[in-house]
Amino acid sequence: MQARRFDTIAAGMFITPERCSQVAFADPDYVATTAFMVPKGNPKGIKRFEDAAKQNIKVGVLTGAVEGDYCAKLGVKKGNVKTFADQPSAYEGLKAGRIDAIALTRISLADTLSKHPGAPYEITEAFVPQIDGKEQFGAGAFAFRKADNDLLSAFNGKLAELKQGDRLLPIIQPFGFSQSELPGSHTAAELCKG
Repeated sequence: MQARRFDTIAAGMFITPERCSQVAFADPDYVATTAFMVPKGNPKGIKRFEDAAKQNIKVGVLTGAVEGDYCAKLGVKKGNVKTFADQPSAYEGLKAGRIDAIALTRISLADTLSKHPGAPYEITEAFVPQIDGKEQFGAGAFAFRKADNDLLSAFNGKLAELKQGDRLLPIIQPFGFSQSELPGSHTAAELCKG
């Protein structure tokens, strides 16, 4: 995007203060909680990153995803964090026993598991990680170049219409999103502050 090969990043990136220093985020179009994909029955009892740290559990995360930072800040040893290029690779890592759990958004894990009917895995209850007593609220949005104010403003205007008219959920629901993933009144400006 910065090289002007395309005009927006539509990958649902989480809005973080670090990313806000490089791009202009639209207001969020979804929120997401964190969960783990684990063997059925959750034999190691993983519920949060702190559990993984205490039990020396190997956690799979995606390259550049916030879950890698959560692991580092919540005590998971660096050697126990395995990075994968994408969700299918992480799934194969779990299947091969290279990791004990995959950490990702609940919605992403549900999508991955839906592609493997009958697989011997489950998704833990979703949660919001806390670092230094502060919830790490995950909100995803489209990103634009900082100079593209008109495009960002037009996008936010149309997104606001969808939210106010209760038309956003029917658009995202076919992709596994539920009422609980709607963004509410959160704004990019508030989330960029951290």
